[in-house]
Amino acid sequence: MTQAPVGVLMLDGDAMIAWNQRAAGVLELTEPNSVRRPVTDLFPEDQRTALHRYLTTSGQRRDAEPDAIFERVRGDGTSQALRMAVRQVLDTEGRSRTLVLTEDVTDRLHAQRKLAERTSHALLTAEVAAAMTAPGPLDERLHRCVRAATDRLGADRVCIWNLNTRGELVHAICTEDNDEHPDTSFCETAQRALAQQVVAARRPYLDTPFRTDSHAGRLTSSRVSFTGFPLVSGGELLGVLSLTTRLALPGTVLATLENIADQIAIGTQQDRLLNRLSEATRALERPLLPPRLPDLPGFDLAARYEPFSEGLHIGGDFYDAFTAPDGRHVLVLGDVCGKGPDAAAITGLVRHTLWAAAQHTSNPTHVLSLINNALRRQNTPFCTLIYVVIDTTHTPTRLRIASAGHPAPLLRRANGETAPLETRGALLGVLETPRHPVTEAELRPGDTLVLYTDGFTEGAGAADQRTPEDLAAVVASLPPTDAPIPAENVATALMDDAHRWWGERLRDDLAVLTLTATGDPRPARGDRRHEHR
Repeated sequence: MTQAPVGVLMLDGDAMIAWNQRAAGVLELTEPNSVRRPVTDLFPEDQRTALHRYLTTSGQRRDAEPDAIFERVRGDGTSQALRMAVRQVLDTEGRSRTLVLTEDVTDRLHAQRKLAERTSHALLTAEVAAAMTAPGPLDERLHRCVRAATDRLGADRVCIWNLNTRGELVHAICTEDNDEHPDTSFCETAQRALAQQVVAARRPYLDTPFRTDSHAGRLTSSRVSFTGFPLVSGGELLGVLSLTTRLALPGTVLATLENIADQIAIGTQQDRLLNRLSEATRALERPLLPPRLPDLPGFDLAARYEPFSEGLHIGGDFYDAFTAPDGRHVLVLGDVCGKGPDAAAITGLVRHTLWAAAQHTSNPTHVLSLINNALRRQNTPFCTLIYVVIDTTHTPTRLRIASAGHPAPLLRRANGETAPLETRGALLGVLETPRHPVTEAELRPGDTLVLYTDGFTEGAGAADQRTPEDLAAVVASLPPTDAPIPAENVATALMDDAHRWWGERLRDDLAVLTLTATGDPRPARGDRRHEHR
């Protein structure tokens, strides 16, 4: 095997007694210095025990033993990877010898490690991207990021620091954090000053106290290395991503850290922006609905409102209930064309114009006329609305109802019979002098008036529309009771039915206002908030 393309060693025990030219070149063997030298001496101490065990395995275990790779350091200080295979043979005198085939696989192993490293870094980048774009609290998503970075990069600790509104550096997330007993003492004592340097310079900071162990051929350190990257998005400094490790930090790792720092910064900035927008949304929504429903002696009043989507969505549905200076109660429920801040502005205009107009007189014609003029003056989209005046100076109570292009209200009698009321009228904000005829009805003890928006009839758009008669059937199906049916029960029944009917097809807000005549002059309930989901 002198001219074999792989290195061949013959051992007596673990001592080298012969080798071919290829083995001499690969392992830097010379005669007579290498003769009878243990082959394990060619490898670092941390591999000798495993290599000796591999060479001395015998019997069936030897046949089943796969090839193994061991690493050593050449005479010039560079690392070398050798694939070794062991076979038991007999020499010419019949003595058992160990034949070791060796192949230099340094380049191949290096390429495999590079591929594995790139794959690991690509997976880390994907995991961070998935975490930062996932729903849920920001802290949970950041913790997924630092955990992924720690696992993929073999780091001792990965931390994220945030800058608060006062520009102060605050430790936020660390792989060593325990939910019940977070330990940030190491970060505060060992990393804060370094993280502050990153903030001050607004560029990466790298501290690598490594030295080369010539025997092991690896980079080691008596203390950990630190690297920090600023979290910057849109020119705004948001914090610092820091990593401590006892391993070397090649350029590929630093490039990956810079990449995930950018992803974390973008995700953090988006989360802060969404929080600001959510606060603005809540501020815009707050004046669109009454904070509390009023107590109306002799009546039970309930309201339910569910916007189509949560978060930054501002619906176009609104309602109100109050007592006018003339002593009459007013109920109103409407739907502004459009969604978002523009719709919120129109809703605020309608609600406050309506309330101001009713301070002079609750007459439907007067109030709707002023709202129409206000909308046309602002050149806004149209609005549908149902306006109800409750006149308790008559016995039984008299309802005066005016509709501006709104779905017909329902009237449920005490015996359960339910039907839509005939109401007609033009949209608000379209015609210069619209007509809004007033419909009158009596509300006797036990009767319930139901006002609702078109989400109940057109919740999935133009397809599969429902009619007021369909909703009347739902209300009529409620079981009769000895006492007047609670207004909340009617509102809940309609909401539950709408969700059953539309399911995932629902694409509109739902608002319903119900009023039951109890016949008791005392308030039906204490002061209460409407239910807004």
